[in-house]
Amino acid sequence: MGFASVTGAVWQAPSAGGQYHWISEFAPRKAEKLLSFFIGWLTVLGWQVGLASVCYAVTLQIQGLVVLTNPEFAFQGWHASLMTIAVALCAVFFNTVLVEALPTLEFVMLVLHFAAYFVFIFVLGFMGPSSTSAEVWNSWENENGWSNTGTAVLVGIIAPITTLTSADSVCHLAEELKDASRWLPRVMVAAAASNFAIGFALLVLILYRAGDIDAAVNSPTGQPYIEILLNATQSRKGTAVLVAYIVLALIFCATNVVTTSSRQLFSFARDHGVPFSHQLSQVSEGTHVPVRAIAATISVTIVLSLILIGSSLAFNIIATLFGVALLGSYLTSISTLVYQRFSGNPLPTTRFSLGMFGLPINLATIVFDLFAFVMLFFPAAPNPTTASMNWAVLIFGAVVIFALTFYFVRTKHIYRSPAQITRPEEEIEMSPSPSREDEKF
Repeated sequence: MGFASVTGAVWQAPSAGGQYHWISEFAPRKAEKLLSFFIGWLTVLGWQVGLASVCYAVTLQIQGLVVLTNPEFAFQGWHASLMTIAVALCAVFFNTVLVEALPTLEFVMLVLHFAAYFVFIFVLGFMGPSSTSAEVWNSWENENGWSNTGTAVLVGIIAPITTLTSADSVCHLAEELKDASRWLPRVMVAAAASNFAIGFALLVLILYRAGDIDAAVNSPTGQPYIEILLNATQSRKGTAVLVAYIVLALIFCATNVVTTSSRQLFSFARDHGVPFSHQLSQVSEGTHVPVRAIAATISVTIVLSLILIGSSLAFNIIATLFGVALLGSYLTSISTLVYQRFSGNPLPTTRFSLGMFGLPINLATIVFDLFAFVMLFFPAAPNPTTASMNWAVLIFGAVVIFALTFYFVRTKHIYRSPAQITRPEEEIEMSPSPSREDEKF
């Protein structure tokens, strides 16, 4: 439902800006400027943190692969930091030096993606230990000390939710596609439907073939799925090959996140939404790539990766902002779309419509996103200590305060929402064009 709602917005307003552009189109006139600016910042926060999160995910798989083949190896914090930075630099390399070859590489990876799916199905389906349907569907475990299983399940939704974020990733390439309003939504729907279908099927198979859950969760590799694959193949070399594919797939995932996050930052900078907008909105003449926005994105990842030297827990708390910020942007975007439906104002003409199901889908999405947004701030276990507390709410609040302060102190008279720029008959007072001094900052 969330993808359907986001796709509906894309059909009506395809733009590299994504959420903040949609809000400027659908929000009430008096609130559109501030709302679009605020959501622009949330989206920037989500995608900038998202790159660091994905690169660290690659690092964790590499660490698991190393431990699988060399159980005596002990990782240090600085190992994780350097590997995360190396993965990010690799993703940047694909987006700059190899940008002309990137579409071909992506297609090869797509073919490999579906081929690997059948390999995993075969390995788990024919080689793994078996569990009964009762164990898979009727067995519940509450290992974190919550008072009831229901609460434990709700708190545990944090991890699955992260797979539902990034619904907007492709839309930030809208301005680089031909006939984006036609093809972009179709690509989003096809990608979501196919991956959710095969992902759910693989998840069910893993549950049937997981074997000893406690052993998998407490695997020395740190990755339960590696232990499950090892139990199935009974071969460290065979398991290493399968894990190597996961590493490769996640590297390309990081590559795509660099593409998305840099385009979103570039678009918001173009509308003077961030500091140093003039610099960040520049595009390379040779490659037509926002190199400076990419440089800013990799810089954020490098800074965040240094946290791993001291504490992986602190890094994971910050990484939670990936889901929090993007869910917040989806929630606000879809809410303004619902407002537009109820206000009686005509929606922009589109080539596709959700029809009579549009409003129910939008409302259901808002309810779920609001619930998920709140749950993302919960700690993993009751009665958390200072170290185990989920401090994402504090960091999120700090970013919100900074963004609003930056708006009212510096950007209020510079920033113009996309709708203001494209609406010559704007009824509210137009913001003055930014001066050269304003552009420098």
